[in-house]
Amino acid sequence: MRGVRRGTVSQFTVHISHAMSERVRFAARERRWTVATALLAGLVVLVGYAPRVAPGLLGGDSGEFQMAAWLAGLAHPTGYPLYLLLGWLWTHMLAPLGVEPAAAMNWLSALFGAAAVAGVVLAGEALQRRVAPQRPFVVRLAVAALLALVFGWSATFRSQALVAEVYTLNALFLALLLWLLLERAPLPWIGLVYGLSLTHHRTMLLWAPAVLAFLWLDRRDDLHRLRTLAWALVLVGLPQALYLYIPLRGPQTPYLHQPLAPGQTLTLYDGSLRAFWGQVSGSVFRGALGAGGSLPARLALVARLAGEQVGAPLLLPAAVLLAAGWLAWRRCWAVLVLLGLGALATIAFGVVYGIGDVEVMFIPAWLALALLVEPLVSALVARSRWLAGAALAAVPLLAVALLLASFRTPADATSPTDARTAWAALLAAGPPANAILVSNDRNEIVPLWYLQFVEGQRRDLLGLFPLVTRRPEHADVGAVVASALATGRPVRLIKSMPGLELRYDLAPGEGPLVAVAGPAEPPAHPPAEVDLAPAMAVTGWAAAPARLAAGSSLTVTLAWDVRDALPADLSTYVHLLDSAGTLVAQSDHQAGGVFYPSQLWPVGVRLRDRHRLGLPATLAPGVYQLRAGAYRNEPGGLVPLGREIALGRVTTASAAEPAAPPLETTPVGAVFGQPPLIALEGYAVHAPAGGTDWLAPGSPLMVVLVWRALAAPTTLYTTFVHLVPAAGEAPVSQADAPPRAGDYPSDVWQPGDVVTQTLVVDLPQTPGRYRLVVGLYQAERGERLPLSVGDSLTLTELRVGNDE
Repeated sequence: MRGVRRGTVSQFTVHISHAMSERVRFAARERRWTVATALLAGLVVLVGYAPRVAPGLLGGDSGEFQMAAWLAGLAHPTGYPLYLLLGWLWTHMLAPLGVEPAAAMNWLSALFGAAAVAGVVLAGEALQRRVAPQRPFVVRLAVAALLALVFGWSATFRSQALVAEVYTLNALFLALLLWLLLERAPLPWIGLVYGLSLTHHRTMLLWAPAVLAFLWLDRRDDLHRLRTLAWALVLVGLPQALYLYIPLRGPQTPYLHQPLAPGQTLTLYDGSLRAFWGQVSGSVFRGALGAGGSLPARLALVARLAGEQVGAPLLLPAAVLLAAGWLAWRRCWAVLVLLGLGALATIAFGVVYGIGDVEVMFIPAWLALALLVEPLVSALVARSRWLAGAALAAVPLLAVALLLASFRTPADATSPTDARTAWAALLAAGPPANAILVSNDRNEIVPLWYLQFVEGQRRDLLGLFPLVTRRPEHADVGAVVASALATGRPVRLIKSMPGLELRYDLAPGEGPLVAVAGPAEPPAHPPAEVDLAPAMAVTGWAAAPARLAAGSSLTVTLAWDVRDALPADLSTYVHLLDSAGTLVAQSDHQAGGVFYPSQLWPVGVRLRDRHRLGLPATLAPGVYQLRAGAYRNEPGGLVPLGREIALGRVTTASAAEPAAPPLETTPVGAVFGQPPLIALEGYAVHAPAGGTDWLAPGSPLMVVLVWRALAAPTTLYTTFVHLVPAAGEAPVSQADAPPRAGDYPSDVWQPGDVVTQTLVVDLPQTPGRYRLVVGLYQAERGERLPLSVGDSLTLTELRVGNDE
């Protein structure tokens, strides 16, 4: 350098300084354009959301957040303190403008969603600048804006931006966190954003391994600076003090402490340390882990949900694999670990988390995967002027398409339903004062709480649903109704719930409400057999009408005793068989339906199960047998629960018609059974006479008996006729037979039936005086049916032969 003149060195220095300042100015212009594009993308998405934002009160979690935010109250675990505080500030700021709290919270989600889209633009441009800084800025920005708009309009994310929910704010935090990491922002700022995100949604813990791995790969030197690391950790932990909101506001939240009965309060948060930990940790949802089904089924769910976001199930996985391979080839390990590990952790959690709306848990994964494919897309676009032009044109075209979509009617498939209309009809029906309103679905009751505690309507009512607490009396809808009846307050179902009639007497209530009159009264008439299986027994049955008629229907009511836990979705059946055992009619149904299936039946309960059998028009006169059973419908076929049992027999009206007595009868009026069951109305005897006042020995004696049913007999009875010496007890001749030779057995008799029976007994060969004794006994056990005195009746004395 000795030969270089001083002026040359000075010129070179000036040139370098000028180039650096130009680069700084160019970078500043890039940042301004990036921020402006991000804001514009967010605005476009917000305008697209606007016509579809829910107009007001909603059910479920959304209704709960609408209520809790306005009251600065508590929501379900994990508490969401930051979201509720922001919601309280937002709703009270808009209230003077005439915006109701429910609508304000819906719009807050839309604003967070738009901000999240803007954050995705910022993170996407920073990601591409890290991976390929030499790539044209306009290409990087166009690709970032394009994929941010696609993410903002994806099915699941858009659905959450239209209602009061927590997932758009969660996406905003994730986008900001990724942007700060990719921009190499100071660690304390990264710690503060991550700490705030944890005060909103605890699933951000899933991103901790990915963030730590990224920092280790990308900024290991910063991690060794103890002062900087300490500040970052402090700023992660400091926001967690917001969770003190839970014990501070829990006692002040009115819907968490509602009067149930005199001296009883329905307490949903008791302020204990255990309750606080349950709120913060979400331990009440522990049972949902691993409850989603088989692994192949859950992976298929992930593929379907991915397809719903981009319109083709294989497009997103293929793009992700290509992008991951490209980043690995470029040795961008830190970026690949950050986005890939975070997305995988989120997807893995969604796979094992078995809740009904699990699709919302995948939103962070879709955000991360959208960013992951950006460098690959921009690399492909930058290789061709035509593709670059197409990408630049696609951004405004997509923005215009979203703006045009905003002018469509909001009453399309994506518009949430306003719950206010449904509850206006229910309250207008005039539920009784202090009534308890019951649903099987928490989502349907939450709007009532909003109307009560935000707007002050019908505070005397109490809404209950399964799992409102974790106590056994709220385990399922059947238990909830039982606990509601125990309070002595009027109980109403807010909708028809077929299946609950197994356990309760239901009647039409006010308007759409269904009145619960009390526990059901199952029939007590015992069946011929009882035990169906160790877990269940039939203890009673009834058939109506009492007589079968061709072409009509027969209702058979069963009383089930539950003795042990039962399998899910048990079906019961009743079969009608003729005397040859041929199936004539049947009824099969899932007992309890979808509202009260068998897995909810508590041990020890007695249920009333009604079956309706359609009778064929060709039904022949006669006696028929009823049999009952239960089974499970499994993929391999029907699996019986225990054995089929015999209930009893029924008959047609023609079979019940009594035959006219062949002889004039002598009135008797004796009553058998305690309580009275069967009366012997009269009798007649006839035999060949041997003389004017005696009967010929050895001749047949015809005995005609006329029975009347005073009640419905519970079993089969056999008639006996004995000839007994006048001074003795042992019969010398007898005849035993069921009434009408068994073609009209006693177990099908109905009160008022008159049955004529004829028996023939041989007169003895030995002359003498004999008593004619009659009675009834159970065919199976041989036990006689008692009279008021004794168990047999002497009808008359007979003289056999001329013994003078």
